[in-house]
Amino acid sequence: MSTKIDFEIFAEIDLNLTVICLIVYKEQDLARAALKLGVSRLFILEALEDLRTHFGYPLFETIDYSIQPTVNGSKVLQFLMPLANVIEPILGP
Repeated sequence: MSTKIDFEIFAEIDLNLTVICLIVYKEQDLARAALKLGVSRLFILEALEDLRTHFGYPLFETIDYSIQPTVNGSKVLQFLMPLANVIEPILGP
């Protein structure tokens, strides 16, 4: 079974941003996500801004001192989480 894939769409976004998105979701804290990735909190904020620009809406919001996905962010994460679970064994040892 062959599925036509539009590979040009992958050139429109840095896929590392999706990894940042997943880690922010897991950590629910920008500082912890930054520490986990070995980058600054500002880097995380800029990455989330890049994702907001790409999708046209924010993926996260601050609720009670915690970073939570927005309604639209939850929809994006519903697709990203299973993809991460498929890709992880391919990239892992």
